[in-house]
Amino acid sequence: MNRLLGFSEVFVADDDGYKRKLRLTKHLEDGTPEERTNAVAVATLQLKNEEMIKGWRNELVPVVSAFSSPVAFAIERASYPYFGIKGYGVHVNGFVRGITGNIDKIWVATRSKKKSTWPGMLDHIVAGGIVNGIG
Repeated sequence: MNRLLGFSEVFVADDDGYKRKLRLTKHLEDGTPEERTNAVAVATLQLKNEEMIKGWRNELVPVVSAFSSPVAFAIERASYPYFGIKGYGVHVNGFVRGITGNIDKIWVATRSKKKSTWPGMLDHIVAGGIVNGIG
């Protein structure tokens, strides 16, 4: 949190007596989603350049309080987990039913060893995060 507070035009600490929270500045909270997106992008890009955020994808994901809520702002996909922001995705698994109708086979994919996250691990057949602007 201390590093993020170095971006004082973007983030402030909010201490409610129970725990310390990170918030956007009042100016940004009152601003537009585009203003918030641009301000947070400055901070996350700097963190990328400092190699604190890895696996940069140049994809924005929406920041929402719930799946169908209005977008508060968008943030680089590689950075949202560091902020505790919910991410949403679509996942497809496959199976084959035999003559009896029972599932005989399950298809399991393996991630590329070149992926920045969980390389070489088991995975879904098709999966992907839902980027900003996709309903």
